[in-house]
Amino acid sequence: MQKSRNFLLFLRNNNCMKMNIKSEDIFEISSKIKNNSGFYKSTKKLEHGIAESNIKILNEEVSKKVERDLGSYISFLFNDLFFYDFDAKEYLSKQIRKTILKLVKENELKCKKILVVGLGNEKFACDSLGKNVVDRILITKPYLERDLFDKSKMAEIYALSLGVYGTTGLDTSKTIKSVCQMLKPDLVIAIDSLVAGEYKKLAKSVQISDTKLLPGGGVGNDRQEISEKILGVKVFTIGVPLVAKIDYSNNDDLIVAPKDVEQKVSILSKIIAKGINLSFCKLTEKEYLELTM
Repeated sequence: MQKSRNFLLFLRNNNCMKMNIKSEDIFEISSKIKNNSGFYKSTKKLEHGIAESNIKILNEEVSKKVERDLGSYISFLFNDLFFYDFDAKEYLSKQIRKTILKLVKENELKCKKILVVGLGNEKFACDSLGKNVVDRILITKPYLERDLFDKSKMAEIYALSLGVYGTTGLDTSKTIKSVCQMLKPDLVIAIDSLVAGEYKKLAKSVQISDTKLLPGGGVGNDRQEISEKILGVKVFTIGVPLVAKIDYSNNDDLIVAPKDVEQKVSILSKIIAKGINLSFCKLTEKEYLELTM
């Protein structure tokens, strides 16, 4: 591993390990497609230097072209100054909450029971987003069992953190399906780190969609998808681009992550978790802080 001023660089020799690295950033993938009857894209500026990108894939032709399912993809874009702005972080949490509730309404869901799933390898900071978010999810079942909160104010929220296949031997999708058969949730929210096509975009966006998640898809190590088709439950996905590939000499690749990736994952996981928590818990700021501190 080498260090640069802004990035951690992981040198990978193609002769030792073959991986088909590809971008999972829908904004990058769809950049050359114009709005038409099967595709819609818009971008607007929000407060605190944050921009919102909305993409809708509406027919199978466009779906095949971009290799993404029909559905909505919302990205919040920001720059490095975001991480030093408290108001911007609070604002993004509210925007994530607003987006989740919008997708719930669009998909006509009644979310009384939620399962939040964190994916990735927690031993690597750039792949630990899912675990970090799950660690901050407000598990409401104990409060509801003891009648500490009115059920009209809280959904039942459960959380599950899963490692990668290589460290657990368990197929992520099948494991989640088994849990869903037991819990029978109304919605599964899956969180994972994403692969970006450009290193300049690392840790500078949060992507939310109401479509499937493909574990290992960005590094060509596809496992069974996490989707409504497989689980029998509607799936929302949330991701942050945290690694990218740079072509290197002598047929080697550089896999890069932000040098301060641990700090950024910590900040973004708190923001994402708060957005999820407040989507399904009607709490004041004081109540939320008391329960999550």
